[in-house]
Amino acid sequence: MLWIVLAAAAAVILLLLLFASIYMYRFAIVRKKDAINYWDHPDKLQRLDNIPDDHQEEIENDRVFMLERAEKVYLTSRDGLKLCGRVIENPSPRGIVLMCHGYRSHPMIDFAGAVSWMYNQGMSIFIMDHRASADSEGKYITFGARESEDLVDWCRYLEKRFPALPIVFDGVSMGGFTVLLASGADLPENVKAIIADCGYTSPGDICKKVLKQWFNLPPFPIYYTAMLVVKLKTGLWLPGFDARKALEKNRLPILFAHGTADDFVPFYMSEENRAHCLNCETDMVAAQDAPHGYSFVVAKEEYKKAILRLFEKAGI
Repeated sequence: MLWIVLAAAAAVILLLLLFASIYMYRFAIVRKKDAINYWDHPDKLQRLDNIPDDHQEEIENDRVFMLERAEKVYLTSRDGLKLCGRVIENPSPRGIVLMCHGYRSHPMIDFAGAVSWMYNQGMSIFIMDHRASADSEGKYITFGARESEDLVDWCRYLEKRFPALPIVFDGVSMGGFTVLLASGADLPENVKAIIADCGYTSPGDICKKVLKQWFNLPPFPIYYTAMLVVKLKTGLWLPGFDARKALEKNRLPILFAHGTADDFVPFYMSEENRAHCLNCETDMVAAQDAPHGYSFVVAKEEYKKAILRLFEKAGI
């Protein structure tokens, strides 16, 4: 009789674990059907909290700038998805900035406020819509794993279209991880520098941190079973992707930026990533008391000077 009770209890536990793992998988990586595409609905964009009025005006002007000037272009991914990007050509370009937005975010949120300034420095702009986001196809967000492959393919596109232009990567949050992961890939020769803003160390690290912070759960067993579900659905073992390993191969100059008050991607993750840059020059903007993704807002002048130093190092 006891063994029947134990078997029943074990079956219930396994069933609950399965349901919880499927919930976590859907919560973390499946595209949300009700996600707003701000390219089509800019009127639904909200003002950012606790920022100066002059910067809010810059953000609003940048959003209009992107909407009015961007040319929509497409690329087929390695796994057959139709990906969308946008090009803003500078008439006298010194280079092109390739921008990668964050997890479940949007370029109109992550880069408004910086696009016009980059353009005024003589840079053309290329803006990715990550897979499973905005105008790009896809069901799954892969925390930078497949996105880094897409980034490399967009580089090949830009290399053919603008063969004389040096490319600078600029990524925020998941986009920051994406550009760092791509730093260890076989990149075109005209990729010259990287800006990584509040990028995490690995999908595994950030998922464990969020599991504890948002759900008050330890990694074992739910993290591992959820990762198995992700593996079955996508073919990817996400814990195997790590920016630190990629950075050990990188030789491009990198500017790290991170808010010291970031409670989503901890500041120490950028410090860890930077510590693994063994063969390249690095710089860091530590935006004091800035929350997640707000480094350019809080430390704007310092950030701008650091970007110009990066361009100089890269010979742009």
